[in-house]
Amino acid sequence: FPVTIPLTSFRDGNGEIWVSRRNVNKEGISKKDFVPVRFRDGVVEYGIAGQSEEAKPSVDAPIHCELYRLYPMINYILHGHVYLDGEKLTSSPIPCGAMEEVDEIFHAMPSFNCRSFLLNLRGHGFIACADKTEGLRGLKFIARPIPESQ
Repeated sequence: FPVTIPLTSFRDGNGEIWVSRRNVNKEGISKKDFVPVRFRDGVVEYGIAGQSEEAKPSVDAPIHCELYRLYPMINYILHGHVYLDGEKLTSSPIPCGAMEEVDEIFHAMPSFNCRSFLLNLRGHGFIACADKTEGLRGLKFIARPIPESQ
């Protein structure tokens, strides 16, 4: 687990997707704070046999699964509710956890073969995706304006 920044999901060497547990503090996050997930027929399947029910994945799990499917070169996703300084902004505000977010992201970043991208999600936050953790280092975060014009 070679990451020192607070990831929200990753794809391991076996292609399995791991998403941070729901409501976990991302500071000091470790592998035990992640849950393996699959997204099939509109349903998130998660967990490991014998794991407690409180190990539910983040509400963003279906979005992350779809992004890993659309961008096969991406292995790490960082998501937060601030903006990245100087990065592109999506055109429409999408609420956190809404699957329409995937369409909005793909509209802004339509290349299936990209290895990394940084994108601000209007009215929501940001998403940073990379094939290697090095692509997620040195990000500069800024507060979203309040009130935020849509």
